[in-house]
Amino acid sequence: MVKHVHKNKKRQRILIIGLIIMSMTVVVVLGLLWNKYLNKNTFLQRFEASQNQDVYLLGTFHETHFNKWVNYSMEDVLSVVENVRPDVVLLRRENDFLTITAW
Repeated sequence: MVKHVHKNKKRQRILIIGLIIMSMTVVVVLGLLWNKYLNKNTFLQRFEASQNQDVYLLGTFHETHFNKWVNYSMEDVLSVVENVRPDVVLLRRENDFLTITAW
């Protein structure tokens, strides 16, 4: 009888460890999928305008860029602007737009 109880406890431990490993695997896979499909790189969109002009639209989080846990900082936004090197940058601030033409 004692052996039977020990076998059941051992099976329960193995089951619990298996569930923990499966849960951790699911969390890692979901994190990787989030990073692939909702990553900050998907926030930059390119459109072709008239006269062979390219228009880029960069999604932003406003004040959330200052949250270090978001993984989309102001440095990331500035890096995109520096790499694209647009002729004009329009920034939305509250209810108006700010135009920067510095290149």
